[in-house]
Amino acid sequence: ISKTGEDYHTIGQGLTIEGAGIASPYMFDVDKTSGAYAQHAKMVNAQVIVSREKITTGAAFEQTFSSLNAKGKKEVVIFCEDFEVQAVAHLVMTYQRQGFRAVLVKLPTIYGDVWAEDLAKAAGATIIDPANGLALKDMSLEHVGQFGNLTITKGDTFVDGIQDLKEHIEYVKSLEDEDRVKRLNTKTARYFVGALSDAALSYRRLKVEDAINAAQQALLGGIVVGGGLALANIKTGNKILDKALKAPYEQIVKNMGKTFFEKDMEEQEVFDPANVVVNAAKNAISVSAAILTANTVIVYPRFMQPQNESPQ
Repeated sequence: ISKTGEDYHTIGQGLTIEGAGIASPYMFDVDKTSGAYAQHAKMVNAQVIVSREKITTGAAFEQTFSSLNAKGKKEVVIFCEDFEVQAVAHLVMTYQRQGFRAVLVKLPTIYGDVWAEDLAKAAGATIIDPANGLALKDMSLEHVGQFGNLTITKGDTFVDGIQDLKEHIEYVKSLEDEDRVKRLNTKTARYFVGALSDAALSYRRLKVEDAINAAQQALLGGIVVGGGLALANIKTGNKILDKALKAPYEQIVKNMGKTFFEKDMEEQEVFDPANVVVNAAKNAISVSAAILTANTVIVYPRFMQPQNESPQ
């Protein structure tokens, strides 16, 4: 959220770690409205611990957590290669009792050792590894790093705001590992939404999120002409289906009060992500199939009915 009321964006450097998922859904964010767990954990300026030692209990972190808490740092993410279930329970209970949030992330099985090294460099942390003479019980604040922003899901982790990796990238280049170099050269963008009121901010934020999601889908599956024309131009040979595919375009024409053509949409640069159009058609077909199977449909009128009247 922008602090100025104006929109702006920043470009930075980050990492995307595919396969590095959260250890427990109880570590996800909690929705303030519904009280339900979200499908992600978002952390800002979180402290970072990278461990190659198997985590068997959360008690190993108590001294470090206490020191971080004393400095007002109440969020930490722990990247590890392996852990035991009781350690997860201990970390979750620590958060619930003391308000200190610890999120455990398991690194991918493949190239887990490589990710540990890259993450430690990106966070400015020291890898906890008994093989190198540093165990969890000997860990101190000097071994802890920090990331600017983290988004952790069930299967992946996204990092923004990392240390300068130029020297580390040069070292990796000397190993002739091109895939690893590409991962370390990832750029990130952050868009800050501004508004003059909470209501306007909420509305604009949803619009920006929709635009970002649409752009991501466009990158994955390409684009098609917008305004419902992509579906309207499809000819299946089935009259009912062809009529249904034209319905979105006809409704838009009705709303606009004028007819438009594919050339008009292209000139105005009105496009839709192909994946979104395909999924919309699939969902509509699925609903239609359900109605035909049930042979029943409940229709709610467009305008509000008196409470004593049942839907028709």
